[in-house]
Amino acid sequence: MTVTRLHMTETAESDIWRLIGRHDGRPVRQPDFEPDLEGLAEDLSRVLRAWRLDDSAELLGAVTGIADRSSRLGLNRLCRVARTVATLVGSGDRPALAANVARLDRLGQTTLSDIFRLQDMPG
Repeated sequence: MTVTRLHMTETAESDIWRLIGRHDGRPVRQPDFEPDLEGLAEDLSRVLRAWRLDDSAELLGAVTGIADRSSRLGLNRLCRVARTVATLVGSGDRPALAANVARLDRLGQTTLSDIFRLQDMPG
């Protein structure tokens, strides 16, 4: 019998390295992206709150904010998932919406954690 294991983690490493501006292990000067990261964190928390309250308008606003900010930051994978959620909000496909909201939350939290961890690395 074959058992399949799904790993519930996903990263956007290439996007993150590009964002924090490291090339060959050396820091590269980047514009200030802290305001967009803070907004991204706020929008991620809005997504979960809107999902729990079944508030489609709030959910759409939050994922649109995530898509806009992540696009500006070059976090392409996060942007694509946020746009998928935005498309599914009015579709009536609750299982697909639930799966993509969960994916957006996992990817968003992992991405933010990785950015802050890598920013703090010496070098």
